[in-house]
Amino acid sequence: MGKLDGKVAVITGGSTGMALAGAQLFVAEGAHVFIQARRQGALDDAVRLIGRNITAVQGDAADLDDLDRLYDTVKREKGSIDILWANAGMGEPAVLGEITEEQFHHAFWLNELRDRKIRVNVLTPGQVATAKQEELFDEAAKAAFESLIPRGKMGRPDEIATVALFLASDDSSYVNGLELVADGGTTAL
Repeated sequence: MGKLDGKVAVITGGSTGMALAGAQLFVAEGAHVFIQARRQGALDDAVRLIGRNITAVQGDAADLDDLDRLYDTVKREKGSIDILWANAGMGEPAVLGEITEEQFHHAFWLNELRDRKIRVNVLTPGQVATAKQEELFDEAAKAAFESLIPRGKMGRPDEIATVALFLASDDSSYVNGLELVADGGTTAL
């Protein structure tokens, strides 16, 4: 029996890196996984790699029409979503001390979701060896990042996927409103 037997998961940005590793693990643990990404070729590769219990929907997680199409596909094929891993996206920094109460509540307040029994947690990965990282950083930059990690090397996508599995499964049923930082201890130094 898998930790996600019978669950329906949606992973945005799910065609590569950490999210692809998560999709593979979620399927291995019994879920049917819908992945969304912008590049159809990468989605096709991900579907071939995983092989079963996987549906790819091409689209941009920043486009509301694409998100509606993703939701409509999930609703039509499976009825509802049990797990959402919003992996695609970039953060917008705000200066500590200048964050308004309204901004804080908008980002973190969970009372609108409490009555629906929806838990919201944040998985913050540190430096992870992905294809995108290979594209962006030269060897010197990668070595500089690795020097900050206590174990001396980057994380792997499958290591982040196991943390996501914990948050997606009933193993974390008492975890809500948490930012779980999986960075090899970098922020602890």
